[in-house]
Amino acid sequence: MLQTLEVDFWDNGSRHLPLIHNVHPYFGKFSSAIPNNAITFFSKEGDTVLDPFCGCGTTLVEARVLGRHAFGVDINPLSCLISKVKSTPISVDELANVNKMLYNVHEDINLFYSQDTLSKRKIQTYEMLIPKFKNREHWFESNVLNELGIIKAHIYALDNKDLRDFCLVAFSSIITKVSNQSQESRYSKVKKNITPSLAFHLFSENIEKMRQAIKDFDFIAKDVNTLVFNEDTKELRSIQNDTIDLIVTSPPYFNSWDYNLYHRFRLLWLDMYTDQLRKMEIGAHLTHAYAENSIERYTKEMGECLSQFSRVLKRDKYCIVVNSNGILNGEIVDTNEIIINEAQNSGLVLEKRIPQKMLGPHFGRMKTLPEVRGSGKQKIEEVLIFSKH
Repeated sequence: MLQTLEVDFWDNGSRHLPLIHNVHPYFGKFSSAIPNNAITFFSKEGDTVLDPFCGCGTTLVEARVLGRHAFGVDINPLSCLISKVKSTPISVDELANVNKMLYNVHEDINLFYSQDTLSKRKIQTYEMLIPKFKNREHWFESNVLNELGIIKAHIYALDNKDLRDFCLVAFSSIITKVSNQSQESRYSKVKKNITPSLAFHLFSENIEKMRQAIKDFDFIAKDVNTLVFNEDTKELRSIQNDTIDLIVTSPPYFNSWDYNLYHRFRLLWLDMYTDQLRKMEIGAHLTHAYAENSIERYTKEMGECLSQFSRVLKRDKYCIVVNSNGILNGEIVDTNEIIINEAQNSGLVLEKRIPQKMLGPHFGRMKTLPEVRGSGKQKIEEVLIFSKH
């Protein structure tokens, strides 16, 4: 079957793309075409799909659309929150309850800026929910801090956890826009013209976009189970042996993105930030760029992950890994070969590898990067197809 495989993993064709894919910024995510085509070709309805580096939940969304049960795992709690919200149905009636919350937020923000005063108790509540961190006023204007504190307090007051998580994702999605961080993948300060009530207006707009996206998604999604676990992929504690019909994933690219750094303000505002999380992130630039043993560490950590993939995957089933080679000190590091070797050491058999020249992480375009130091080598994104016998 695999010798004659003719699937363009990067091709979405003309199919309807769920709006839910774009409800929260998340750099480096792979095209929804990759899991959609992989799930369609390598599994059947009712099977269970695992994405052990689920990121913002692209695989989980596609699994629900295609009628597969799904598990998502990620060490980053923000990733898990986004994935959970994107793949969890919420009734239209429950979504309507957010209107009262928005009204109350608007009232309190108006009081904050008007001659009227908020009660002392409310002020204390809002101030308590503003995170304390070094150089806070360098990264956030004082009026933005207060608006975000008010929004956060009203979200935390919601009784329904699914609705609360839904609103937290809408809240998280505006943090970079109203901060002085220059852009999603650049941790530097710029001066922005952040007018009074901008945070509320952006939050309210995102709530409406997300409500429409949830309704759109629920119309096309199948009635299947989806669970997301915030845990270390090197252990996969919540996944039992021989229970997974298909793995579709893309591990963090070596020496590429610092997700913990670029999402730092979101993690702080959602009370999720820890130094331990930063240290546990696989492939991060700040971890690998300056360490003498960075390739050895990456190899060891990916080996532990692939051993878990082999443990949970059923026999005669497939594991699809999307990866790109990396760059360290200006030289190409062939992490595709590292993954292949570690997978085979874990009992997974390489069935096929499908290369694609790439523009950047996870974009899968038919374009190339400049040659690395005249070596003639280019970054290549590959779909690596393994099986377990």
